[in-house]
Amino acid sequence: MTALDNAVDALQALLQRVEDASALDVENLWHIVTAQLTGWDPADRQAVIAALGEYLPDMLAGHAAVVADYTTVWYDALAPDEPFTATVPSGDLVPAERIRQSISWAVNAATSTQTALAQLQGTVQRAVHDAQRATVAHNAAAEGIRYRRHTNYAGACNWCLTMATRGAIYKTATSAVKGHDNCKCIAVPARKGTSYTMPAMVLDAEKRYLAARKQLEGAGDIPPTLDSIVKRMDQLDDATSLVR
Repeated sequence: MTALDNAVDALQALLQRVEDASALDVENLWHIVTAQLTGWDPADRQAVIAALGEYLPDMLAGHAAVVADYTTVWYDALAPDEPFTATVPSGDLVPAERIRQSISWAVNAATSTQTALAQLQGTVQRAVHDAQRATVAHNAAAEGIRYRRHTNYAGACNWCLTMATRGAIYKTATSAVKGHDNCKCIAVPARKGTSYTMPAMVLDAEKRYLAARKQLEGAGDIPPTLDSIVKRMDQLDDATSLVR
């Protein structure tokens, strides 16, 4: 029997390598397109956006393809005796238009070139992990099985942790494992002959979720929404940090 929580380690190591490589590529591209900048006015920003928009989508597509290909091999290895063979989703894993929109946001929302680069690298990280999540979601739907959100890394937000507490309930909706910038959650399929143990941080989040929900209900917020519960979890975390 394959222990899914152990199998994710090899996948996460690959994702980290691709993430590091893509971040370096973006940094090198950034230095090239900003080498002649003398300021950071609107005209400078538009020139940077145009240059990045021309080259970055194709660059990221290459990294996403590597992740998707490896994910199919990893997916098959989880249940080698099953007849199903994983495939890469058709179409763009990371739509070029979405990347261009992210470029525009990263540059226009930044007060300096350093901030813009940092925001852009967060977007790149998201694209790398989105390719993995989309590949698992695609194959889980094709195989007719469910998958879970695996969250086990320092800095994981309460929203991601809450989604991870729900277990292998997702079947077809890619949005179930939708990420955000700097999110390192991965999608893990509940294939036949596999087992899974929830990470300690997810079990802890489950307790904090119930405590936050109970507080909101006690204050008359019935029924509390997911957003309000996660917000209260954040508030309780902040209060705990102040006490320490």
